[in-house]
Amino acid sequence: MIQKLRVLAVLVVFACLLPAQDASQSVVGRWYTAERSRGGIGATVELKPDGRVLFSPGAIVEYGYSFDGQKLTLRFVDPAKGPMPDTVLTVKALSATDLTLEAVGAPAGQSINLTRVGAAED
Repeated sequence: MIQKLRVLAVLVVFACLLPAQDASQSVVGRWYTAERSRGGIGATVELKPDGRVLFSPGAIVEYGYSFDGQKLTLRFVDPAKGPMPDTVLTVKALSATDLTLEAVGAPAGQSINLTRVGAAED
């Protein structure tokens, strides 16, 4: 898997060197590696319309979630251990472009600030 990530990284760097006008619009978008290691290691590649590439290797872990008022609950099922305890987050701020979350029970001020990438999905 590490070798595949190295090859992907080289391809991403090479793609960055190509002129933006040579990029086919059909490849624009966010892409995830089709295969991940047992620990969830993979990569995200985002090809922008202006020729920029955002490459992020690392863990890609899928969670379930529910949203009820100001509480965001994350649910993770470990393939080896089964369901894990829920993580409950309080939504401190939400706008069209920004989301601020705080873990329930965390000391005040320990929040996570997120910025939306792309349009909101239904």
